[in-house]
Amino acid sequence: MRVLIQSLGSAGDVHPFIAIGQALRDRGHDVVLLSNGLFADAVEAAGLSFVETGTAEEFQATAAKPELWHPTKGLDLVLDEGVFPSLEPTIDLLRQHLTDDTILVGSTLGFAARLVSELEDRPLATVHLAPTAFRTAHRMPVLPGMPAGPSSPRWLKRLSWWLIRKITDGKIAPRLNSTRRRLGLPPVSDVFFDWLHSPQRVLATWPEWFAPRPAGLAPAGPTRRLLPPRPRWSCRRARRPPRLADR
Repeated sequence: MRVLIQSLGSAGDVHPFIAIGQALRDRGHDVVLLSNGLFADAVEAAGLSFVETGTAEEFQATAAKPELWHPTKGLDLVLDEGVFPSLEPTIDLLRQHLTDDTILVGSTLGFAARLVSELEDRPLATVHLAPTAFRTAHRMPVLPGMPAGPSSPRWLKRLSWWLIRKITDGKIAPRLNSTRRRLGLPPVSDVFFDWLHSPQRVLATWPEWFAPRPAGLAPAGPTRRLLPPRPRWSCRRARRPPRLADR
């Protein structure tokens, strides 16, 4: 089986996917990891095939900008210089490397893998390295400009999540739907907390010292943590979602 992994982000985003790729390779699968050229040596040193989706110079130029660390401007910079410029080229690269038995793995911002899974009807596992993309009123993160925090009443947390959805959809949905229209796909909304989750499988992979298990979640697909030493993977599309293993 071929596994195409799209990881978009910094070293902290890419290196966990290298480890996932190694585990899959050790099980006899053909693994190809798509990411920025800055990580080519690390991926190839791990014994995986690598496909470049952007140059190291582009990555370093973006990383050097102080706006990247701004609480509100950072997301705009990541979208403007990372996600959307590489989106359609990465879709083309993924399609070029598809085989009859390919499954897709995408990181939180791996929009290209999510789109190819729709276009080519291929199974996809969305892998999250942090609880950012999980919307829950049980444990509210501290976010800049939001009125709610971990100890706020649930109605205020729900209001905050509604505001966050409006903000993130305003930044992401118009450009994403423009690409979807060119690809012949219908428009979507609630992108960051609904659409980006694979309908087949969502994996929450952070250790519990980093953040506690999410509670009260209902994402778009079955949610499991990739914490056991030999995680189980399935390339078959779920006909009906199994119960959530970890909520």
